Amino acid sequence: MRLRRQPRAGETGRDQGPVLHDDVRIGRGTVVRGAVLEKNAEVPSGATTGVAPARDAEPHTVSKGGATALGEARRVSLAGTGGQ
Repeated sequence: MRLRRQPRAGETGRDQGPVLHDDVRIGRGTVVRGAVLEKNAEVPSGATTGVAPARDAEPHTVSKGGATALGEARRVSLAGTGGQ
């Protein structure tokens, strides 16, 4: 995992190979797998990103290899992630 200045992850948040840019916020109980999160992006508590590329492709960019890119100051929606 490559980190830049001040990414913040909640106590039980899990990351699996993401690239986190400045001031990224990852909530408690999240799963971030193989995603690129740009500056000020947010994955709220209970959400997932990079786990289901087909689902991620609707609101975000997904590469041919399945990596999800969350643009600057974007937020992952809890819809369909199992989060509350």
